[in-house]
Amino acid sequence: MLVVGGGDSAIEAAVALADQPGTDVAPSYRGEAFNRTRRQNRDAITAAVADDRVTLHLQSRVEDIGSGHVSLRYCGEQLDVPNDHVIVCAGGELSTGFLHSMGIRVERKFGTVGTGIVIDTTEETKTPHLKAA
Repeated sequence: MLVVGGGDSAIEAAVALADQPGTDVAPSYRGEAFNRTRRQNRDAITAAVADDRVTLHLQSRVEDIGSGHVSLRYCGEQLDVPNDHVIVCAGGELSTGFLHSMGIRVERKFGTVGTGIVIDTTEETKTPHLKAA
């Protein structure tokens, strides 16, 4: 499971997933360190890495998401990692243009309850082997 992002949400997701039996978690963050996060979250991710529950890829960015793998640009080199799922926790603004390009319809519903993202029942996108859930 690749978790992309360097904020509190990404770290919290990675640590929670690492606590699930049989789950391999690999956070990817473009920065050199988690500087924008709460101390509690930095301590939690540091402990998860020290306990070999998380494989951390700092100074990395996602180059490609394929069927059963992701490619990262990691310290200047391409790294192919076996992977089944990606969670993106990046930025405070939803990347609607990017989501639209994959065939995901986004509806903004300010002040209402709901996900705001509408996905058909097949979870299909325009990108082969990429599903939205």
